[in-house]
Amino acid sequence: MPDALVVDGADNQCGAARIAAATGQALIHPDGTVGLNFTIIGSPDGKASHVAAVVSPASGSGTWTDSVGNSGTFALSAAVPGLPARPVPASGLGVAAITTVEIAAGAVGASDINTAEVQARVAGACPAGQAIGAVSATGAVTCQSAADHAGSFKRATYASNVATTAVSFATATNLSTLTFASPVSGTAIATARGYCNMVASTSGVQNVVLGTALAGETAVNSFSDWVAIGIVADPAASLHQLSFIAERGVAVTAGAPVTLTFKAYRESGVNPMDCRGSYRVLIHPSTLP
Repeated sequence: MPDALVVDGADNQCGAARIAAATGQALIHPDGTVGLNFTIIGSPDGKASHVAAVVSPASGSGTWTDSVGNSGTFALSAAVPGLPARPVPASGLGVAAITTVEIAAGAVGASDINTAEVQARVAGACPAGQAIGAVSATGAVTCQSAADHAGSFKRATYASNVATTAVSFATATNLSTLTFASPVSGTAIATARGYCNMVASTSGVQNVVLGTALAGETAVNSFSDWVAIGIVADPAASLHQLSFIAERGVAVTAGAPVTLTFKAYRESGVNPMDCRGSYRVLIHPSTLP
């Protein structure tokens, strides 16, 4: 017998309507067994599966294994009662037999995917003034205010006299008050800009302190957040206009109401004084120092 013989045949593809061509070689091993190595070309997909079998010449049976990981008992005969069936899944398809070529367009839907690994189609929209803040694994959207970044959130203007009796924090004149609920947790930055008209005294200093206070505060939280402006004595008692910027950052929680008040009180002097300008709150979605 020569070292190898060409073997041609067919695979009935487990009883499918079409058979697959099979071609290979038969080899004689030193231990006397016959090795059958052949390739099956599937029909109609044209995919190749390589099979290696070891057969006993005495019984015509043995074992086989293929290139996709299947294995079993080999018999050179028709189906033999008692032998195990070809090891394939319940679907009857071999391992890795399905690729994009076999999947019909539109055949895979939401019920066919694992949403722990595959993002479902995003389904939903947000109303005017809001934006998508999160998308769930199932494609549902969560909306939030579009003012979730540093930007103008609330603004007011003021024009008020500073009372001559406003000589301490407790008696300070409220120049402007803003009440709001932040759309996100982070920092509200309150900024007051403006000027004060101050009449100089012929003797002594005219001085005013300005800054933002939270509801319930009974003292200046930090003089680094407040500003003081003033004028020295002027024999002519002339009118002076002094500008200022006072800024304070306040921690806020999404949805929680906050009231901020811009205040002014005199450190010295009783001459007429009025302050005018704008008061604005900016929201930043993080904790700022």
